[in-house]
Amino acid sequence: MLKTEGIEFNAVFARFGAAVQYAQFFEVALGDLLVTFAKIGEVPPSVEEIGRLDEALQKKTLGALLNRLASKASFSDDRVTTLWAEALTTRNFLAHRFFIERESHFGDEAGRRGLLNELTRYEQIFAAAATLVRVINDAASRIISGTREAPEDSQVLFSVTIGKRKDE
Repeated sequence: MLKTEGIEFNAVFARFGAAVQYAQFFEVALGDLLVTFAKIGEVPPSVEEIGRLDEALQKKTLGALLNRLASKASFSDDRVTTLWAEALTTRNFLAHRFFIERESHFGDEAGRRGLLNELTRYEQIFAAAATLVRVINDAASRIISGTREAPEDSQVLFSVTIGKRKDE
C-alpha cells in the first residue's frame, strides 16, 4: 500500500477502478440494447444471428456502440444522447488522460480529496447513462414479448423511434 497522510493514494485508485467499472456497465448495457433492437422487426433474427451479433458487439468500443445505436434509433429528447455523449467523453478522458492531467493533485490530501470527488461524479454519469439504457431496453423487451403494459402511475418522459433517425 502506498502510505500517505490522510486520504491514501489507494483510495483514489480504488475510486478510479469503480468509475471505470461503471463505464463498462454502460458499455455492456448498450450492447444489450442493440441486441434487443435487432429483435424488433417483421423477421426477427435467429438465435445464431443474435449470438453472432452479441459477440461482435462485445468487441466494439463505446464510441462505436453509440454510433451504431444512433444509426438504429432516434430519441425525442436530446438530453438522452447528451448524457451518453458526456459518458463517452468522460470514459475517454479516464482511459487516456486522467492520470496524466491530474498527476499534480496526488501531492496533497486536498488534491486527492478533489480527485475522489471528481471520480465520484464520473461514476454518477456512468450510472445514470447505464440506467437510462437499461430502462429503454426493458421497454423494448416488453414490446417484443407483448407485455407492454405500463404501471398506472407511469408517464412518458421521451420516445424512441427504432429504425429511423430523428433527423431523417
